[in-house]
Amino acid sequence: MTRKEQVNRQNEMICRIVVERARRDFPKDIDLIAGTGSYFRGEGDEYSDIDLLIVPCTERGKAISHSFILNGIGYDLYCTSWQQLEDMATFSPYAMVSHVIDPQILYARSPEQRTRFERLRQKAKQMAKEKPSKAACIQKATIPLAKAQEFLGKLVISKNRSRSFYFAGRILQELQEALFLLNGSYLKGSARCAEQELAQLPWIPQCYGTLCEQVRMAKDLVSLQKAVKEAVTSVADLIKSKTEVRPLSPQPGILEEFHSNYWNKAQRAFIQQDIRAAFDAVIGAQSFCDEMQESYGFPAIDIMKGFSQNDLSLLVETMTQAEQCYRRCYEQGNQRVCEYPSLEAFCWEYGGFSLEECQLAIK
Repeated sequence: MTRKEQVNRQNEMICRIVVERARRDFPKDIDLIAGTGSYFRGEGDEYSDIDLLIVPCTERGKAISHSFILNGIGYDLYCTSWQQLEDMATFSPYAMVSHVIDPQILYARSPEQRTRFERLRQKAKQMAKEKPSKAACIQKATIPLAKAQEFLGKLVISKNRSRSFYFAGRILQELQEALFLLNGSYLKGSARCAEQELAQLPWIPQCYGTLCEQVRMAKDLVSLQKAVKEAVTSVADLIKSKTEVRPLSPQPGILEEFHSNYWNKAQRAFIQQDIRAAFDAVIGAQSFCDEMQESYGFPAIDIMKGFSQNDLSLLVETMTQAEQCYRRCYEQGNQRVCEYPSLEAFCWEYGGFSLEECQLAIK
């Protein structure tokens, strides 16, 4: 008997032992046991363990979990909740969708539990067939992309080679998840086949596989960072290119808030030649403009270009140009700028009384 045959036989017996223990020791605590992974796909080799979905229905049932080593093979028998299976069936980020589509049911506490799982399987298959909406795919893909960008920040400031390569590896994992989600797809085979599967999807950055290889083969931190940055940027640009432009919908108060919180502060910083206040104002204004673009479809505005320590008048000029842009957007959306020619006009429109009446009331 070859080593592979021995391991396959061992895996088969372990499955039987786990099922028998569920029947004998946890008859009311384990809803379902199913097998997935390379062994159950017939792709196992002499190093393959088994992947079991063990679904408990009580806290006591979790005691069936066990991690051990047998004849050089490591095994991790862990429990999976019904909620986790629901997440898999709806293509939630980080959910192992194949674990609800592919498994072989080895044990079910009752026909109802088997039916419940089969319904989830069919739900996942239907989603895989019909594909989630483009908007849903993009929304889900942004979650692992954000994690990749977070790890990129850690990589950039890291001086430790080991940690840098760790961060790079985590980034590739997050980008892989983002691309599967963007395409409304999932990893069907083992992790070592991920890049081959990605290459078959319609939405994938050009040269993405090459960039991944450059990350793994990097000889120093400079080349590592360069390859990782290009990989992250390529995926971020791809997701952005698929994102539909939000229609312009100016809301009352946006331009007025910009003038109050940022234009006024920039004007004061210029008059007082206060570089620190100017810097704070331009950062706040850029954040505001980015949010207005994302939430209400306003044009992208580069406020930061107006910041110069040597000439703060450029900031005032840039803020004024941004405000003019917002005024044009107001006109397009038939939104009136709430602007008063005098204090008397404000008093009448806002308060419904004259300024004289207000002054008398205060006295």
